[in-house]
Amino acid sequence: MAHLWGSKPMSPEAATQEALFHSKLVQQANSYMNACFSISAARCGLDDGKYDLIAGSAIVSPEGHVISEAKTTGDELVVAEIDLEDCRQGKEKTFDFARHRRIETYGLIAQQTGVAEPELFSSMRCGDARCGWRWRAFQPLDYRSVEDPGVDKHR
Repeated sequence: MAHLWGSKPMSPEAATQEALFHSKLVQQANSYMNACFSISAARCGLDDGKYDLIAGSAIVSPEGHVISEAKTTGDELVVAEIDLEDCRQGKEKTFDFARHRRIETYGLIAQQTGVAEPELFSSMRCGDARCGWRWRAFQPLDYRSVEDPGVDKHR
C-alpha cells in the first residue's frame, strides 16, 4: 500500500500513522498560525463499508499543543476546558496583523502568476536532465568530466 500521495510503498499501519501525523501537523500549525483553538472532528470507521478512515479528532491550543484527542479509531467524544483568553497573546503580540502587515509590499505577489526563477538559480543548474534541481554550487566535483561509466554521478 502506498501513502496518500503515492510517494512510497508502506504497510496499511504505516500509511495510517503517516496520515495521522500529517493530520495532527496541520491542526497544530493552523492553531498556532491563527492564534486560536482548533477543534477538529475526524471521521472514523469504514467509509462506504470498505475504506478505513483514520479518526484523529483533537482539540489544539493556540500555541499548537494537543490538549485532548481521540484515543481509538471508534466513535468518541473529545472534550477539553478552554479559555478564549489564551488566544490574546498570539492575536495581540505574535500575530498582530493590524500592526505588522504591510500591504504595500504585496505588489509582486498580486501581479505574478506561476514561477519566475531568479537568474542566479537558473545559472546554477547542473544541466543534466537526470539531475533535477541539484545546484552545481553544492556539488564538490564537476561530475560531467568523469569518464568512468561505472561511476553513478547521481547517487
